[in-house]
Amino acid sequence: MSNKGYKEHLLKKQTIPVLYWTIISIVSLILFITPYFKGLFNGGSITFQLPINITLISCMVLLMLVSVFFYKNWKLESLRDIFSLFIWLIPLSYLLSQINAASPFQAKFSFYISISYVVMFLVGAYFSNTNKSLQFINYSILFSGYIIVLFGLLNWFGQVHYQDSVLDLRLSNVFQYANAYAAFLLALIVLTIFNILVSKKLLWRMLHSFMLVPVLLSFLLTLSRAGYILLPILILLCLPLFTLFQQIKLIVNLLMGIVLSISIYNKVWQIGLAMNKKFSLYESLQGWAFIGIACLVGAALILLIQKVYDWYEGKYIIGSEHKMYKNFIIPAILLVLGLFLIWFIFNNSNSDLSRYKFLPDLLIQRINSISSGDSSFSYRLWYYGDAIQVVKDYPFFGAGGNGWSGLYELYQTAPYTSRQVHNFYVQYLVETGLFGTCILLVLLFGVYSFFLINHFKRNENYNYRIPSFIVVTAILVHSMFDFDMSFLYLAMLVFLGLGIMVSESRNMLLKNKLSNILSKFSRANAIILSIAVLILFFNSIKLLRANTMFENAQNELKEQKRFSVIMENLNKAISLEPKQLEYVLLKINLLKSIYSQTRDEKYYIEASNTVSQYLSHEPQNSAMLEQQYSLYIAKSDLQKALQNVINQLEYRPWNISLFERAIVLYNELGNAQMKQGHLHNSFWESALDLYNNTLLMKINEFNNMPAGIRSGTSFVITSQIYFAIGKIEFFNKDFEKATELLRASVSSSSDEKLQSEMYRWYIASLIKAEKPYKELMDSFVLKYPEAKAQIEEIVSTP
Repeated sequence: MSNKGYKEHLLKKQTIPVLYWTIISIVSLILFITPYFKGLFNGGSITFQLPINITLISCMVLLMLVSVFFYKNWKLESLRDIFSLFIWLIPLSYLLSQINAASPFQAKFSFYISISYVVMFLVGAYFSNTNKSLQFINYSILFSGYIIVLFGLLNWFGQVHYQDSVLDLRLSNVFQYANAYAAFLLALIVLTIFNILVSKKLLWRMLHSFMLVPVLLSFLLTLSRAGYILLPILILLCLPLFTLFQQIKLIVNLLMGIVLSISIYNKVWQIGLAMNKKFSLYESLQGWAFIGIACLVGAALILLIQKVYDWYEGKYIIGSEHKMYKNFIIPAILLVLGLFLIWFIFNNSNSDLSRYKFLPDLLIQRINSISSGDSSFSYRLWYYGDAIQVVKDYPFFGAGGNGWSGLYELYQTAPYTSRQVHNFYVQYLVETGLFGTCILLVLLFGVYSFFLINHFKRNENYNYRIPSFIVVTAILVHSMFDFDMSFLYLAMLVFLGLGIMVSESRNMLLKNKLSNILSKFSRANAIILSIAVLILFFNSIKLLRANTMFENAQNELKEQKRFSVIMENLNKAISLEPKQLEYVLLKINLLKSIYSQTRDEKYYIEASNTVSQYLSHEPQNSAMLEQQYSLYIAKSDLQKALQNVINQLEYRPWNISLFERAIVLYNELGNAQMKQGHLHNSFWESALDLYNNTLLMKINEFNNMPAGIRSGTSFVITSQIYFAIGKIEFFNKDFEKATELLRASVSSSSDEKLQSEMYRWYIASLIKAEKPYKELMDSFVLKYPEAKAQIEEIVSTP
């Protein structure tokens, strides 16, 4: 059957066009609506789960409709059909990762998220096989992107206030994270230029031309260094898909847009900075005026470029044979120039970009910091190294969804805090192990191989599946340096694009015994899929119900309703999802609060049992261990509290607050023994051993780490540690050491009440060490008259 005949045959079989367009319309709505819910960030917190739950239910509805479509249309005839089976191995890998999951609930939640990947892939593969449907999806992505860009600039100029859309003076927009927004804009930049190239109607071409500057300007305002580096790489990867003259137009349009964006950058930045402090309608409109003028100039220049190109094409190009090798001439030249530029930069590390006056100062500083070894880049390498250690302990099926978040403290070799690995592939390896990662890489290799082979075989000027290649490549390449795929919205774009990239494989018919056998069971496969979808759908509803009950409990708590009313909703949420950490934490905190008010033992016992039950399946969960510690403190059971802290320190040796707690508890327990007449006791010895043989070694290890690591965090001895060890040395009659330590405690404390107590001990140690103290004591007693007697009491301690 010819390709044309096959297309006609396929269209005749589409007897349910309403279903066909319903599916595409739902996907379009998802693309337009979901970004405004923090990009559907899967951050492992209850804060992000409700919109994700609703999106998952929408995806289950889509999957039901797809299964109906498959009932009459699916057969194992092409590579597309093979991919539609293979994609299910991704949820399987997440299902298997639950075997040794660090967090059972998060692993299950990630499994449901992976189903949405399958849904988007299937929609892309089976519902973009006509020009109209493909253009509909492409324009949905493009125009939803344009709206996001304009929304971001409204926030930049202070006319709209979306939470954290401008964070640390970087444009983060709906993602609340500038680097994720930069990944999205990378795709949108190339998409915009692609549509400028292919649009036949003047109105559409003007619209895309008009939007180029706002998109590029927004990209610059993210201050994403990885984005700046990856833009030329993305262009280089996309260029071979275009003809030689299309490449020239693409590069000229891009450079023109960049120049116009940079020309107004400083003014737009300054206005945004002012709007961040105080809104002014005049200045805000002034900012829009700068952008509007740049857009008009850009659109006029692009149209002029197109006119010149049309004239040149009509005179010199039409009728000439297109040679595929010409597609690689400009990319090859640019690659050589890029390698030379990299060599030049690394061999001229002292060069200063400030000589280039046409660049805005802020951009110069940001670009210069790329090669300065700053903390963000240093830490990424540290994360990757620690993540590999996690993989060694969870090699085959991984640690489950959000496994890194639950485990990183147990494996970290530096005192950082990061619930994301900042590399999608490494994080995927942690979550799904070698099994899941191999499946993902095979899928990506297969899709890209098919798309590129098919594209170059066609030898056409335009391939309307190129936008999908652009979106997928931009996000996946940027994901090598950040956690873009933790945003479900971006992940759905990727899998939708992957599906579209293989949608043309329907004309590659397979004829073998296996395909014939499986094709006979196509309806049975659709029925099995429908049953599975129903199960997944009701479980998604269960997730949503639990989330709703929890939110009801939170609202009732804010409204200060009765304890029993709040607990009723909370217990319902926990009964639906007993391993959801935040549900359980709220219950424990409520029980502790009511216990502190009533001192009724039943609340303490229930809280303690709840903690123990949760720790039975997540024994190293730091949040729950903290709850256990607070319960021991509430009962003044210092020995059990100390044991809790020592156990935590074994697994979290870079947590300075745990060292502080342990040493303070050792000191308090030692004080109790001292009051019983034991001046030299085991608790004080343990405190000194922990301080001298563990903490100081850790401090030394930290000080020997690269400057990039040390500049991004702090790991220093706290005033409480100095104070506790200083008092122990005082009782041990080593007054020289005591004086040194107590002086350090005074100088490092910012708590006025605690500092006054530290001064009492410090002055007492000066007296005992026979060092000058009178001037300090006189000024201190003048401020605290009662301190003199207290100091004398400390000095008289045996």
